[in-house]
Amino acid sequence: MIRRSLGLLLGAILVCHVQAQYPYVKSFHLQNGNLRPDVQCLAIDAHGIIWAGGAHGLFRSDGERTDPALAGAMDAVSAVASFGDGVVAAFRSGAVLAFTGFRADTLLMDTVLSRSAVHAMAAAGDSVVWLGTYGAGLWRWSRGGTRRITMTDGLNDDHVNAIQVLADGGPVVGTDLGIALCSSEGGIERKLREEEGATDNLVLALALDAEARVWAGTDRNGVFRFEPEAPSFNVLALDSTWSSGPVTGLVLENSMVWAATAAEGVRVYDLRAGIGSYAPDRDGEMERVRGITHGPDGSVWWCDGTNTLRRGDPDVLVVPGHEDRDLRHITALCSDDRGRIWFAIGDQVFHHAAAFADAEHLAEIRLPLRPEVRIVTLQADRWGSIWVGTFGDGVFRLMPDGAITRLTHANGLANDNILSIRADGNVLWMATLAGVSVVDLLADGSVAEARALATPGSGFLYDILPTPDGGAIAASDGNGAIRFAGPKAEGHIMATGPTSGRQSYYSLCRDARGGLWGCGPGTGLCLIGDSSIHCTGRDSPVLEGDVYAMAPYRGRIIALGDQGVVALDVRENVLVDLSDVMGTVGAVGELNAVCVDREQALWVATDKGLVRLRPREEVLRGQVPTAIVGWRWGDEVLPMTPGIRLNDDQNFLTFQFTGTPTAAPERLRFEYRLVGYDRRTLSTREREVSYARLPPGDYRFEVRATLGQNAAGDAPATLAFTIAHPWWRTYWAMALWIVLLTVLFYAFIRLREERLRYRDRMERERVRLQLQAVRSQVNPHFLFNSFNTLMELIEEDRDKALAHVGELSEFFRNILHVRDKDLITVEEELQLLYTYFGLERRRFGERIGLEVELDDTVKATWLPPLTLQMLVENALKHNVATREMPLVVTIRSEQERILVCNPDRPRSTQQPSTGYGLESIRKRYADITGDPIEVGRQDGAFCVRLPLVHQHP
Repeated sequence: MIRRSLGLLLGAILVCHVQAQYPYVKSFHLQNGNLRPDVQCLAIDAHGIIWAGGAHGLFRSDGERTDPALAGAMDAVSAVASFGDGVVAAFRSGAVLAFTGFRADTLLMDTVLSRSAVHAMAAAGDSVVWLGTYGAGLWRWSRGGTRRITMTDGLNDDHVNAIQVLADGGPVVGTDLGIALCSSEGGIERKLREEEGATDNLVLALALDAEARVWAGTDRNGVFRFEPEAPSFNVLALDSTWSSGPVTGLVLENSMVWAATAAEGVRVYDLRAGIGSYAPDRDGEMERVRGITHGPDGSVWWCDGTNTLRRGDPDVLVVPGHEDRDLRHITALCSDDRGRIWFAIGDQVFHHAAAFADAEHLAEIRLPLRPEVRIVTLQADRWGSIWVGTFGDGVFRLMPDGAITRLTHANGLANDNILSIRADGNVLWMATLAGVSVVDLLADGSVAEARALATPGSGFLYDILPTPDGGAIAASDGNGAIRFAGPKAEGHIMATGPTSGRQSYYSLCRDARGGLWGCGPGTGLCLIGDSSIHCTGRDSPVLEGDVYAMAPYRGRIIALGDQGVVALDVRENVLVDLSDVMGTVGAVGELNAVCVDREQALWVATDKGLVRLRPREEVLRGQVPTAIVGWRWGDEVLPMTPGIRLNDDQNFLTFQFTGTPTAAPERLRFEYRLVGYDRRTLSTREREVSYARLPPGDYRFEVRATLGQNAAGDAPATLAFTIAHPWWRTYWAMALWIVLLTVLFYAFIRLREERLRYRDRMERERVRLQLQAVRSQVNPHFLFNSFNTLMELIEEDRDKALAHVGELSEFFRNILHVRDKDLITVEEELQLLYTYFGLERRRFGERIGLEVELDDTVKATWLPPLTLQMLVENALKHNVATREMPLVVTIRSEQERILVCNPDRPRSTQQPSTGYGLESIRKRYADITGDPIEVGRQDGAFCVRLPLVHQHP
């Protein structure tokens, strides 16, 4: 009979002896650079990250990458336990730290803990941690403080080895003198010792099951169970024949008890199989297990004090032998309605409960076969009979009452070489080397007729499958799928399938929706319709080789081939490679030796033994739970707070993530995207990615993990955050900028308008000044007086007359020169004043005088033109000047001002005045400097103080 590789059991199977059975186990080696940390204790957090502690400190790993939890720290770790989303670890130095992702917080620091090491820890929620020390009793840490419970408080013993927390928050404490049950505050409520029924006082390990029962591992007597709420505890020993030494750890997972021992590895007890035990190979080197824990995916992990971790998968069970029967040479396999599995070895048929327990025994039926004949196929019918197809001796029927009947070619079969038998009500369909045979059964199960159906081609058939319409589909060698319309119809070759030429199919099955599926070498998985065949997965690495067994399982089609195992979701048409998840590569399996039992477990016959597969739904979906375990800004670890707001300069970010550790973490890949920045999804095998110079905005980092070529899951791990805009780009700042710009624009407009008005006003003032100056100089009195003076000079002194005319001409020329200027220097103003005063001096003679005391600094300053001339003119115009009392006008500097004074001797008859002079000076100074002039009388003098203008505006 053909044997093929089914691709099962990658890695280190811990069983070689034919009497052993054990879950699939794989080893992982932790290494960080050149450091290979020894692992004495371990825990797995809510994200599936492994935390391993030992003499070299605390390390975190996903099975592929290992990093120190504290950079540069080598403080030995004595205990570690799950705590919230992370773990809590006790260090030999006396420190107790909580770790979440890449963040560490100190919970407790006490030198007592450095002398009496913490051996056990357990968390009650995320606010209370119980610590068991070896010598210092039980400690309760909470955010409100720390309490210590010792023998003086009623504790059995101060040497605590194990702790578990009940649903009410109270701890169960295992000590060197039995078990103590405590309240949530630490009060001792009950004790369980040998006198109360415990099998051993020295309790080393504790675990809780789903029914809130407590399981205890002891030093001498194995494992026992008790009910903490029962009046008498109802103690029950797990294995009364225990001989494997001290129990160092316990895990209850999926109705299985995993007992770690100090000398004989891990023993596994299947509670569903009547306390059936699976022991590691006793002929090999045994290991001392230091710590054991379970992961969120149902796997169990343990350590042996080296850098090696082992992962046990309860979903994969290997049974190489049972009751001195070698189960590595099974040639046929089926299940019945009574929860049993049937298998054939040589000329014998066996049946056994679909779980291998110590109390369950094989039932053996030997058939009268020729030595060279092998049993190829088994099939149960509705009457409880098992039909046995042989390669050479036809078909045997094993009746429920023990009777055996036989059908051969002589009874109407097409051939005595039977490769497949399928039952459909009262009809049995058989695939042979010479075509299809049909057996009709009567209502009482007896045989009515056996006949051969006309089969096209060579007649070499591997498998046959009844169809819902009463017909059947046969898988042929080289002629594709052959359809039979009914139990008496001849066969017709259907489409040859996905490839041209002769096509072969090895296996057939029906999915939960009634679809018919076939597979063969290079075909992929093919859906066989009424008139066509549609195949999928031909490019899958698993399906590139031969596929030799198919079975429906939980809405999928499971196909086993020489490259591994795949599951096809027929509803979603999604193909998932299970080889890496379940560790399935390398064993040899029989053609179509596969069945599904009453409990929906998948059984496969291989050269490694009988294998039971129970992949969980999340495994069948091909999804690997993904977690974002931390993120950093540079070297600063950021809090894992959804929606966190970062500063605008916190824009260089690194995200760290992982997938739940599996049997093949090296095959993990990640699809990630930073929504708000990345335009498409990216892929990596690394466990971290970095982004530099992210602009301000709202972001969401998404990451999905997947194994191999499987599609990523639909539910990514996410972290939303916001990078704030710089303060000057925030909404309030923008609003402030708008208001400020509006105000500035308004002020600019107002200033511009004010300057225009100022220029207009100055222009008008200039014109008025010019007119006034001209008027004042062309005043009839001024001209009359000037001409009279000129006439007198002509009569007296012709040369003086000519000089007078010249000065008068120069004066008017200077007025025209300065009329268009806003400011002139004091020096220029004095020159104009001297000319004017010279003309007046010829008129008044010694009755007037002018004294100017200004240094060069003041002369370099500025003032409006004709200012001093107007003040002197007003003084001469409105005051009395005589020879006895000359009118002397003084001009000097005083405290950043020019002081112009004249004696206050008003005329008895005032000259006509426009009042323009002083008012014009006031306005011009106000517009130019904003500093007003000062006008007043003091000590018999009339004075005007003019501000100095040091710079031309």
